[in-house]
Amino acid sequence: MTFTVSTRMLASVPVGILALALSAPAMAQEAQSESAEQAAGSDGELAGEIVVTGSLISRRDATSSSPISTVGADALANTASPSLDRVIGQLPQFSGAQGAAEVGDSQANVGFTGGQSFSDLRGLGPNRSLVLLDGRRLMSSSPDGAIDLNTIPSALIGSVEVITGGASATYGSDAVAGVVNFRLRNRLDGFELSTKGSITDEGDGATYSISGAFGSGFADDRGRFVMALEFANRNTVNGADRPFFANIRQLARPPEGYIAAGGFGGPAPTIAAVNAVLATYPGTTPIAGSGAYPGAIGLNGDGTVFTTLAGTNCVQNYRGLNNGVLGLNISANCRQVQVALGNYFAVQVPLKRYTAFAKVDYDLSDDISLYSQFSYLHSEAVSQNGPTSSRGTLLQVPRTSPFVTGNAALQQILASSPATTGNLTLIKLFDVVGTRVVSFDYDVWQAQLGLKGTIPGTSLDWNIHGSYGKSQYLNTLEGDLSISATNAVLNGTANYRGQAGNCIGFAFNPFGNDALSPGCREFMTRTHKNTNDQTQKLVEATIQGPLFALPAGDLKFAAGVGHRRTSFDYLPDSGLRLNDSIGFGFSGAASGEQKVSEVFAELLVPIFKDKPFLNEVTANLGYRYSDYSLFGGQHTYKADLIWRPAEPLLLRGSYSVAIRAPSLGNLFGPTSVSQLPIGVGPTAGDPCAVGSGFRTGSAASQVQA
Repeated sequence: MTFTVSTRMLASVPVGILALALSAPAMAQEAQSESAEQAAGSDGELAGEIVVTGSLISRRDATSSSPISTVGADALANTASPSLDRVIGQLPQFSGAQGAAEVGDSQANVGFTGGQSFSDLRGLGPNRSLVLLDGRRLMSSSPDGAIDLNTIPSALIGSVEVITGGASATYGSDAVAGVVNFRLRNRLDGFELSTKGSITDEGDGATYSISGAFGSGFADDRGRFVMALEFANRNTVNGADRPFFANIRQLARPPEGYIAAGGFGGPAPTIAAVNAVLATYPGTTPIAGSGAYPGAIGLNGDGTVFTTLAGTNCVQNYRGLNNGVLGLNISANCRQVQVALGNYFAVQVPLKRYTAFAKVDYDLSDDISLYSQFSYLHSEAVSQNGPTSSRGTLLQVPRTSPFVTGNAALQQILASSPATTGNLTLIKLFDVVGTRVVSFDYDVWQAQLGLKGTIPGTSLDWNIHGSYGKSQYLNTLEGDLSISATNAVLNGTANYRGQAGNCIGFAFNPFGNDALSPGCREFMTRTHKNTNDQTQKLVEATIQGPLFALPAGDLKFAAGVGHRRTSFDYLPDSGLRLNDSIGFGFSGAASGEQKVSEVFAELLVPIFKDKPFLNEVTANLGYRYSDYSLFGGQHTYKADLIWRPAEPLLLRGSYSVAIRAPSLGNLFGPTSVSQLPIGVGPTAGDPCAVGSGFRTGSAASQVQA
């Protein structure tokens, strides 16, 4: 259920775009024309001419050599979503909304993506498509180069234009999957106030936003300014409240813990010894077979033994199902005790967003205009995960622990392998610590300043602009356990005296589900804070217009140069850097800088016009050379052709070479940040990655880095 309320107090209001064009040429062309009217006056446009997304050349018609899908302002407003990924995610070119749900494990949260809103064309990942605002690059909020759509002022969006094809020759790197260009309304006379909201059919997960936009002319209309403020809020939808979601991601780590198979410090105990203990409990079935026991051994809260993960044998004597642990169950095949982590995840992650935007244009003369723009975003998101759990050989319990020697049944089982004297490996879900909570706070801003104009006596337009952007990120991770402190408690060497109390010696029983004392909780638990500072500096100059007339029309060109410098500095908490985290693992510090200088050009060549079966034939050629400071030069180019035999038939085709240069995250990223998944297992992942399964398969010769 959604609602939208808008109030306008305007002297005049441009007509909104209500069309949704999905690759049909006629619809796309009409939508582009309307989009151009809304964005009239944007950079590089001559009177009566527009710049179509996918080209740098202004033209009187809105026909593009690439199919363009356009979403109008009303279509955006009707979704009542505070994040744009939900809006454009409904188009078939995009994969589903990115950032609204959290279904990953803890490692996915030691990174930069929490609560962000992404554009993911063709499901290739948000860092493989380029997001523009009025044809210009935005400030990325993370080292992987993906643009957070929350930075875009939704109150001023006139339309969104989408090209699903490589556009690197026109816009540079990152446009491999395509381009998403958000066009803003450049003229607004008066004040607009709008609020919208929605709620799920279950009555939860309410979202709402309120925005205000104001614009006016000044100095006898030589100047124009628009500004917008927006607040948006999205409430949680808990996975436990959705049956289809609650039972995903089953984790075979019960809260009582167990000694893992292969974790007995030497040869495993015998099946006979395990069965002898099980025989003393009512309702149990002996483990099949003879020889070494193949499974794990755990202790219930009352000290009795239970078995799990013992091959094809069912779980025996587990007594913890009624202890109130969320998602705890025995698998459908009865072979393991497990926890359904979907109960802890959020189907919809809570988000708060504050956005500010301002833009000023001023005509210095009839031929020169000054423009400036500033945008700011503060966003807060919180992701909840299952409790911290140990894995591998992180936690070791000595056989001399009183919680081992004091349990007669466990001693009887361990005695069946007298040669085994090593420590016991503990696998345990630490429900007693509570859930892990990860918060993501972003401050992202960008300032732009530029000049544009027309060369006197010609029809040539020029434009030069620069921008400076900064992103600051604070990532807080709660509910973790220190490996060293936990092992100190398990092996009896703990000697902590703190404000909450003491934690000395064997102060915690790792078997069962006993609570931590206040002193041990203070000693063992950790809260981590990670930070990232990122900057982008950009300058670009272009010139475009007609060169000379041909029989079929003007030969037009565009040319330009640009330079971009991006850097970041990521500092994880010391507990993560020192690999002392059970719940979040290792994350290393990282920093780096990349610079790129570019030259580019484009030609629009009319070949035939108003001839039989050649109503229109136009070629569009483009080339870009990019010189990267870290790996040298790269060439990209395109050749497009439009043929209109007769109205309304339109044929078009193109050939292009596009690149995606490695992002800062690819080049310098911390080890905890992984590539976004592509496809499904067992070959899921970036097909170009060195370790990809695609590089060793039958099609390996077709995969290039």
